Amino acid sequence: MDTRVLMFNAHINQVLTHRAGANPRCFTAVDREVNINVARAYLLNLGWCATRCYLERMTRFVIDPLALLALTDGGNAVDPLHQLVAPNSIRSAHLELLFQRVCAGLMSEAQALEAHERGTALKIRLLGDRVSRRTAWNMAQEQGWESLHHAEYLAITRLQADALVALDPVLIAHARELVEVAPLALLYKD
Repeated sequence: MDTRVLMFNAHINQVLTHRAGANPRCFTAVDREVNINVARAYLLNLGWCATRCYLERMTRFVIDPLALLALTDGGNAVDPLHQLVAPNSIRSAHLELLFQRVCAGLMSEAQALEAHERGTALKIRLLGDRVSRRTAWNMAQEQGWESLHHAEYLAITRLQADALVALDPVLIAHARELVEVAPLALLYKD
């Protein structure tokens, strides 16, 4: 049996044990089936996704505006086993980068708006909750930064993701000691 299936079954048993406070093998067949479906739904919400007849762990990556720009410029698709996460402000920051490119004569307005549409269509979980904002505030204070801009990305990475994919050199420098940093190529399908 595939090790991922064994791992998922072990997690189902952990969820069942936690929910029932007992050994899941003691459930009746009907109780066990109902509880397995509840456990499956719970694990899917934690980032497990069903693919290829078994369940695998989804990897969550926080992306910065420059990484989003690279994703919209390139023709490569993001691997479906990866979930993209970012602060609410990323869409505006992405549009700002496109506007700067148009003003610099690097692309036409039509190309920029098309890239913006691709960025908007890209599935990104946008976050801006109270805990993320407070964590960003604390992180910026601890590090002695004068802005929360980079701290937002790092706070979300710390709280909600497995790694940060960034192309901003200042953000990468700040991130190195605080969170895991991954290369952009890791997001693409093989």
